[in-house]
Amino acid sequence: FSGVVTATNGVFSGNISAVDGNFSGNVTIGGTLTYEDVTNIDSVGLVTAREGISLPDNKVANFGNSNDLMIYHTGTHGYIKNKTNNLYIMSTNTEYGIEVHGDGKVRLNYDNIPKIETTSSGINVIGVTTTTGLAVTGVSTFTGNIDANGDLDVDGHTNLDNGNVAGI
Repeated sequence: FSGVVTATNGVFSGNISAVDGNFSGNVTIGGTLTYEDVTNIDSVGLVTAREGISLPDNKVANFGNSNDLMIYHTGTHGYIKNKTNNLYIMSTNTEYGIEVHGDGKVRLNYDNIPKIETTSSGINVIGVTTTTGLAVTGVSTFTGNIDANGDLDVDGHTNLDNGNVAGI
């Protein structure tokens, strides 16, 4: 073929090679379509990006019918923004590692069991806390028994109610 080809309900077989093409209606491809330098892709089904997906700074990857989940980079910081309900970062198909609840708590889990949770007044630690050093500023209230294995150094005035001191 050379020049302009106009076809109505035509069927072409074999390879067709062209420099330019204009279509005023729908185009159906029954197979693999390979192309370069495309600005907009509207695909129903699977899109394979052989070389990965790269977005420039300040461009957003949107997910969901209303663009409810956004992932983007500003050039300085990276963001994952969930506009509805909760965001879960999962370590396996069934285990939540990090839970970010809308207008509420953030929870860190170990083996799907909550261990640290933010609250409106601070944090809640579930389980045993092991630390090599602990500095507490302000008034602290401890409920239950305190077992100090080693020296206890108290600076300042101390009130002991119902104290039992052995080994003095």
